[in-house]
Amino acid sequence: MQQTTGQNEDIWRWKNNTAKGYSVKEVRKELAGIIDVNAAPSSLEWSKIATAKVNLFIWRASEEKIPTLVALSHRGGQRGPTDCKVCGLAPETANHIIVHCPFAKEVWLHLWSWMIIPIRNHDEDMKTRFQEMSDWPRNKVKIIFAIHLLAGWHLWKNRNNKVFNNSLTNPGKLAEEIKEEAFDWIKLRSRHTGITWLEWRNFTFWNDPP
Repeated sequence: MQQTTGQNEDIWRWKNNTAKGYSVKEVRKELAGIIDVNAAPSSLEWSKIATAKVNLFIWRASEEKIPTLVALSHRGGQRGPTDCKVCGLAPETANHIIVHCPFAKEVWLHLWSWMIIPIRNHDEDMKTRFQEMSDWPRNKVKIIFAIHLLAGWHLWKNRNNKVFNNSLTNPGKLAEEIKEEAFDWIKLRSRHTGITWLEWRNFTFWNDPP
């Protein structure tokens, strides 16, 4: 809103409609141009182990609300090619960056092997990737879920590093960075502080004895 000052009584006006002034209807009209106010809320759950920043990012990414080249082109903010800056093989959507990109697939393979969980369908979408937990060990579901969220965040940061600095971390090294930060989360943001680094590196904590 804008404030008009002078000798007369101060008047507040809604900046996008100075004739009609402020109203809830006018605010809703402007917000409708930014977000879909009628959209159903996402069913993606939040992780208590993950940070709020990562939870929010993944929620927005799962709704294709992050500034990928395709999203920017739909908003009129991107002119030119919308191909993925990492692989150049497909349009750059959130699902592509975090799930379908060949670079992302390599990172996921490293992580699944480490967590000793089955390989997933590389064609699934992000929501399925994060919500389908039936193949995960029941006593490690919350931890594996948090690792998945963190992987999505790191893949996005890696994409940004490519866009702004023309630099990429190789998939194996990126997977190691995800493991290290996830361990920090476990030690600082959960009750599972007894897990040792060796147990974490081998993902052998809470395993049933032979």
